[in-house]
Amino acid sequence: MIIEAEQVSYNYGEINALENISFEVKPGELLGVIGPNGSGKTTLVKNITGILKNNGSIYFNNRSSNLSELNRKTVARKIGVVPQMSQLKGDFTVREVIEMGRYPYQKKFKDNDNRGKEVVNKVINKLTLERFEDRFIEELSGGEFQKVLVARALAQEPEVLIFDEATSHLDINHSIDIFKLAKQLIKDEKITVIAIIHDLNLAAQFCDRLMVLNNGKKIAIDEPEKIITQNMLADIFNLEAIVQPNPVNKRPYIIPVV
Repeated sequence: MIIEAEQVSYNYGEINALENISFEVKPGELLGVIGPNGSGKTTLVKNITGILKNNGSIYFNNRSSNLSELNRKTVARKIGVVPQMSQLKGDFTVREVIEMGRYPYQKKFKDNDNRGKEVVNKVINKLTLERFEDRFIEELSGGEFQKVLVARALAQEPEVLIFDEATSHLDINHSIDIFKLAKQLIKDEKITVIAIIHDLNLAAQFCDRLMVLNNGKKIAIDEPEKIITQNMLADIFNLEAIVQPNPVNKRPYIIPVV
């Protein structure tokens, strides 16, 4: 397994944000994490990436290392994160933002990342960003900028890419483009993707498996056909809906009852 989490718990003061969560992520899969607001999804991402230190263990690459024991630079060489929004401000060009992804390979006061330019060029070509690379990020559309954030994460040369609600502010066309890109990266770059997703229909159409969180607990993890059910939607999301197979790919499709 590329990631194995065992009994991961985290508290914000007296609030149990995560409670004894265990799961495995298979190499080369797209695992979607779904759940209501406040269910622990983003807290889980912060625990995987080492921003928060949990009670429990998160192992990487067939238990070759325990992510909980590594510093953040080392973790960043293994896991890249594409955030929902970026706080980047100022006159940064697209290339400069992508170059920021090489930070885990640089030592303080030394420019020793000899592979950096080669990697950045490869990522720019892979994501067809050549015509944007000298533009300032403030000139980009939301969808274009999100693609740049994917490129920055890829410049870290990670084995795992995490989309932390990376499409929640995009329109449907750009959201679909991002998930198509994720599937293509899995195929071409042999990476694994974990995606925190609010849009349940997107999750059902693109993910190999879904994990449901609620109130800091893992409720289930399985294929979309076994997760997206009328009972689950009612119990977890308080949503009355009809679930039917998508006529194109037979995956579950949610139609709210209004």
